[in-house]
Amino acid sequence: MYTKLGFCLFFTCLILSCGCTKSCSQEPYQEAYQESYQAPYTEIETTQIPLQYDCTYTWRGTGILDWEIDYSLTCHNVDTVGGTFGTYVEFYDGGRLVYTTPLQRDYIGPGGSKTFEWVTQGLSYSTDWDTRYTFKLQMTQRPTKTVQTPVTRYRTEYRTAYRTAYREVCN
Repeated sequence: MYTKLGFCLFFTCLILSCGCTKSCSQEPYQEAYQESYQAPYTEIETTQIPLQYDCTYTWRGTGILDWEIDYSLTCHNVDTVGGTFGTYVEFYDGGRLVYTTPLQRDYIGPGGSKTFEWVTQGLSYSTDWDTRYTFKLQMTQRPTKTVQTPVTRYRTEYRTAYRTAYREVCN
């Protein structure tokens, strides 16, 4: 029995002394992986916006007994771009539509002005026309201009990145 035990101890010592044991360590290396990120890009956004303009009006009774109304509308284009304006006027007597003027259209250049004029026809005789009749200005054609604006947007893109990882190396 001691012989077997002695043999095992001798063999174990022989293995340890001859360097037959394994030695392991951690070794760094670069590991590739995919990562996502938000990449900016520019788009041109096109929009239509109305021209800037100011309009003023006057109205007055005409004729011997003031039974027609002379209506005058002056539009001033205060924008840097010209456009075609279209307008007409509706006249009401006690909330009831009694007269609609013909539609008028005209081009007004940048910084320019245009006066549109109408005279009603067939209104009822009235000495109190300024309180009896009401009107509603209708702009049927409001000119617009095209504005282009750069806008930054983002999209998801992928790229290869590297990180330090460790692997076990034994010798």
